[in-house]
Amino acid sequence: MTHESQVMIELIHKYKVLIFSFLIGLSLLAMVAIGVVSKAPDGSVIFRREGCSGCHSFRGRGGGAGPELTGVTARRTGRWIREEIRNPKSHNPNSRMPEFSHLTEGEIKALIKYLGER
Repeated sequence: MTHESQVMIELIHKYKVLIFSFLIGLSLLAMVAIGVVSKAPDGSVIFRREGCSGCHSFRGRGGGAGPELTGVTARRTGRWIREEIRNPKSHNPNSRMPEFSHLTEGEIKALIKYLGER
């Protein structure tokens, strides 16, 4: 095989990889556009949807039945907060907070991120 043939084969291979990568990216864009791949959940939307402010105060607004959540990420670890959301009785057997075990891991991460925003 000549040097020119080897160069041509390498060039063809590089173009195949480039075209394949482009098509994968285009496919992902199309899936996002039609909703097959969802965007990351919004913690503020989850906070409102789940009614957290009915019991908890956050940034000066909300209820007083549960603990104040402003600054909670400075006082507690993400792991602790995650467990509290999923199973509040794990930290306090007398907790009146309901379990939010229906939330996905992504939703809980978004909620924790929202609680940590200033």
